[in-house]
Amino acid sequence: MKIEDKEFFDFELDGINFADYPDFCDAFIINASVVDGSEPRKATDSELELLNDDSSLVYELVMEQIF
Repeated sequence: MKIEDKEFFDFELDGINFADYPDFCDAFIINASVVDGSEPRKATDSELELLNDDSSLVYELVMEQIF
């Protein structure tokens, strides 16, 4: 996934509660890797916040993880 010319990958999620199916509205990204140059690195807190603001992205990642 690309945002602001940065490539994000290796997403780690938390807050997946099956009692909240099918919404999973408590799920969020707790970690991700990013490439914005030549070397991969861990996403910063502000980058994670930006990713988590995209609820459709979070939902898509949850669906990929559980199915």
